[in-house]
Amino acid sequence: MQQSVLVESQLAQWQRATGKRQRARAFDAEQTLVEQAYAAAIKERWKHIDHPHQ
Repeated sequence: MQQSVLVESQLAQWQRATGKRQRARAFDAEQTLVEQAYAAAIKERWKHIDHPHQ
């Protein structure tokens, strides 16, 4: 999940640089990589709980 946070941060930078609509989450300098990875994992978990596979 940590790698996913880093890749998403790079995507956010690219979206900002090219003027694309920014949908990716930028890296938060106030949180550690581990904290951001944990938050991303919890977000994904809640997506599965909120919208279970039919």
